[in-house]
Amino acid sequence: MNQSETSGWPAILAICETVLYAPDLNARREFYAGILMLPVVSENGPISTFRISDSRVLIVFDPRQSSRPGRPVTSHGGEGSEHIAFRIAPQDIDAWRPRLAHHACPIEQEVAWDPAGHSIYLRDPAGNSVELVTRDIWPASASS
Repeated sequence: MNQSETSGWPAILAICETVLYAPDLNARREFYAGILMLPVVSENGPISTFRISDSRVLIVFDPRQSSRPGRPVTSHGGEGSEHIAFRIAPQDIDAWRPRLAHHACPIEQEVAWDPAGHSIYLRDPAGNSVELVTRDIWPASASS
């Protein structure tokens, strides 16, 4: 049963796009498409879009451009590091370590979650925190 069926209000069904900020086009392409192997949907100067799944994308904006007033869509921008977590298959966790090492992408931290999840944390070239996590560490509440 979804939220609209229980509350009478329209439900949020999924996140369709997630946004991070990174000013360097080449560095963000190399990291997200090259190292993390996300397909490039489009690149348009200050905006790079990467496919996560059939209906979900990651958009990486140059914050100097996206925060300018008068854009065709609402202006926005971030300062400092942001965070994103990508779900990976548990059996793939061991394959990520040598891949990251091969690309000189240091692992900042690893966390073993109780009971069986595992996260690898790294940084993209703009300093954003990127997590590769093997299971849903935010289980649905009992009332869902």
